[in-house]
Amino acid sequence: MRADYIRLWVRTKLLPRSALSLIDTEYRHGAMDRISDFFRKVRLFLKTVKAFVLSGFRRTTKSETERRLSICSTCELFDAESASCKKCGCRMKIKAQWRVASCPLKKW
Repeated sequence: MRADYIRLWVRTKLLPRSALSLIDTEYRHGAMDRISDFFRKVRLFLKTVKAFVLSGFRRTTKSETERRLSICSTCELFDAESASCKKCGCRMKIKAQWRVASCPLKKW
């Protein structure tokens, strides 16, 4: 089903035609899941950014940010090397500061 969306994006010129053959090849090799995961992460990020902007760019207090980051640092889905969440793909040092942001695992 995701491949159908990508074909639509090619027809509407949102993606180059060369992307279609690459995606078809990747789809046969099981990489379509990675592409779907990427678009899911982009959608979640844009949703969070929209909420942050609509909130008037409201930030958390320093202690709340530190509390959130300490929870993230103990999570199995936290990538310490990039300081990002493997579930949503966000950089947690930034996301933890946004008052409207939340953990995708509902930990904060």
